[in-house]
Amino acid sequence: MHLYILLIMAISDLPQQFLPHRQLLIFGNEQHSLLVDKQATLFKEASGGVEERALKAILVREKNPLYIKYKVAPGTFTVILIGKDGTEKYRANKVVPMNELFAIIDAMPMRKAEVKNKR
Repeated sequence: MHLYILLIMAISDLPQQFLPHRQLLIFGNEQHSLLVDKQATLFKEASGGVEERALKAILVREKNPLYIKYKVAPGTFTVILIGKDGTEKYRANKVVPMNELFAIIDAMPMRKAEVKNKR
């Protein structure tokens, strides 16, 4: 379906440590296919920035336990950014431009440390 959307295990099943990637959770059903496709396209088009920031996109289908964990109402389109520490950093009920997500990520202490260490 979406080449650049990765389906992974529920975050709650991961050990309580830093995640290897930041995660962009995209909640949507067939009603929201245009919004999901638009978010996926933006993600794909920003592949350089996505890779640099270790960001993975995850399409969350209805009935997934993540709907309960993140208190997302079924039947809504929601985008949630999860940091490497496993906590929610940002939430929106609209397609989010990648430059907006990158600005949020770049302001995170862990990201600042990554940039500093890379230099």
